[in-house]
Amino acid sequence: MNQELTTILKEISLFQGLEESKLEELASISRIKRYNKDNSIFYEGEQSHVLIIVAEGTVRICKHNSKGDRINIGIFRPYQLVAEAVTLKQAPFPASAYCETDVQIICVDIKAFRETFLEDPKVSYMIIESLLEKIRIIETNIEINVASTAKEKIISFYTKNQTLKLGLKNYEIASLLGISAETFSRNLKQLEKEKMVYKSESGYRIAQKL
Repeated sequence: MNQELTTILKEISLFQGLEESKLEELASISRIKRYNKDNSIFYEGEQSHVLIIVAEGTVRICKHNSKGDRINIGIFRPYQLVAEAVTLKQAPFPASAYCETDVQIICVDIKAFRETFLEDPKVSYMIIESLLEKIRIIETNIEINVASTAKEKIISFYTKNQTLKLGLKNYEIASLLGISAETFSRNLKQLEKEKMVYKSESGYRIAQKL
């Protein structure tokens, strides 16, 4: 199991600067947990004692409104950290996590991680980079939610993600934007027809005239 963990940990940018011996040490304080599609990983208000890293599958982060409806906040794929800020602060989760597919996550004992790895400059730097990316996602979500029409939401999303190879399916983006997959597809085709967006190898992009 430790060898399997070490192999996975090598793929995570946060740990790619670590020597083999340190990776093995990290594996020794980690474990793999498996979840089926639609299972919950954690709920809003719970507190985590492990650093959560997606190893396989897709994880969706959601909030719930007063009616109990899910509001999608973000989608996480392999080798991404989930809720590392609150975990490191030992604060409650501000949202809930659900499995979009069958999922494997790596759980790293947070106490041991803080004591052994957090002082490593390379690890600290990569955590800061991860947190900055989370801030960017929050800013994007705020702008998208301010937009009033489906077209404005789509344009705002792609404008904010011009440099990313998103790897998201259309229905996943639609879910993040709070619109139906059909509405997303219809408006995206209209924007493409109006030459406001175009399709590239890595996904749709905003036309330069915007």
